[in-house]
Order: sequence, then C-alpha cells, then structure tokens
Amino acid sequence: SNFDRRVTLAEFDACAERRFAMLDLNHDGYITTDEINQVRDTNAGGDIVRVRGDR
Repeated sequence: SNFDRRVTLAEFDACAERRFAMLDLNHDGYITTDEINQVRDTNAGGDIVRVRGDR
C-alpha cells in the first residue's frame, strides 16, 4: 500500500500473494492444513493465521 487511504486491486493482490507465500511452506502452490498449523504453532505468520473463535 502507498498509504493513500485506498487499496487498489494490485495492492490487495500483492499483499495476498505475500501472505500465501508465507503459508505455502513447501512452495508447491497449495496451502494445506498442516502448513497452516505449522505456521500458527511457530507464530511465524503473526496475525496471518487465525482460527475461527481466536480473537
């Protein structure tokens, strides 16, 4: 984001791609529940991985 208080599709997509890459630990183009759990357990994803009910 360029902090103009708006989000373009390109900015949104770039953020989503970065988050996907952080979760796709083996870089196979898929995110599995095992990868999500591993990121959550190590807290490497920070707020990226939240389980329903976690607030």
